[in-house]
Amino acid sequence: MSEAGPRPGLRAVSGARIAAALTAELRTRIGEERFGLDGRLREWTDGLLPELRALARGRGAGLDPHGLRVPWSPQALLANSFLHWSGRGLPPLPGVDGRGELHFQLRCPTGVRGAPPVVPVLAVGTTRVVAVLAAGPEALLRRPRRLAMAYAETARKGPLACWGRLALDALAFRHVDVGALFRLALALHATFPDHHRTVLHLHLEPEDAGLFDATRRLRGKLAALAEALAGAPVRFAALSFLDLWRQWLEGGEGTARLAARLLGRYAVRVAPRLDGRRASV
Repeated sequence: MSEAGPRPGLRAVSGARIAAALTAELRTRIGEERFGLDGRLREWTDGLLPELRALARGRGAGLDPHGLRVPWSPQALLANSFLHWSGRGLPPLPGVDGRGELHFQLRCPTGVRGAPPVVPVLAVGTTRVVAVLAAGPEALLRRPRRLAMAYAETARKGPLACWGRLALDALAFRHVDVGALFRLALALHATFPDHHRTVLHLHLEPEDAGLFDATRRLRGKLAALAEALAGAPVRFAALSFLDLWRQWLEGGEGTARLAARLLGRYAVRVAPRLDGRRASV
């Protein structure tokens, strides 16, 4: 890559432009020829790392082929990160330890009337449980969303009122779907009363996210949310996918190999594209 840094005005570029540059770089990394005219992958299995494709075909249930055709979608990011552990125990995650089971797309009741929320990834250990919610580049575009009426009363009282108050204040945590996180917290609280419970938010950001105000604001909102929920009955933690995978590089051989493949696919810089320069090879 060119040694020249980005121009000073690049720091204030909009989240929409960062998201567009990130998806464009990922398309280039994965291979433009794999995408159709609709902007999605022609083959849904191309949304997965090569070593996971046979496993995905065998699983069927719990995977969303439509979502996998967008390789930076939450579904694709979670499948690529965690499908390796299907039937093999638990992945290295904040808040879990020991042996257990990993579940995909599992409905967990919340005690609130209506359809229970779907937990995208649920890691259940002997004493600890983690529900994982993911966000791709769309997090930089997300508008504040009001909490559904069915959850409004629950949000104002009860043991998870600390979560509920934050979920009701949609404007304070723009770009973070606190309502969805709150529903997962309710599900863990209702379903696993005897476990240590954590809701983990994972998001995809460019490798040079620290250069931009928009991505730094998103990090700041997640950090503020974690601070506000410190000591809550259901804990909250947040990481970028890149940070999680870098932690996995220090794991066992299989974990480190998977992490290297994930970083090889998703760790891209966007400043050169936004600055009108492309990284030199």
